[in-house]
Amino acid sequence: MPYRPDWHPSWPEVPEGHEVVAVIDPEWDVDAGKRCRYARAGHHVCGKPSAASLLRGRERKTRWAYCPDHMYGRWVENGFVMHWILVEIGGEDA
Repeated sequence: MPYRPDWHPSWPEVPEGHEVVAVIDPEWDVDAGKRCRYARAGHHVCGKPSAASLLRGRERKTRWAYCPDHMYGRWVENGFVMHWILVEIGGEDA
């Protein structure tokens, strides 16, 4: 099973009547073989092997690669980049 980060305790509390579910993030693509672009101000880029990439920039034409440690809570599972979302239990039919 791939690494799947837990809902982090520092994230907002899940309100009653809601749950957190894993879904595909359409803005990210699985993209191995590049180097991680993550860098804090004044620091060098990470440089570890990438796992996924995201279109960045004003015109969303530049694809930036990230390693698993720097995917902003996302992960690769079954060939897709996944992330957590908050949904209402029962949805509109409840």
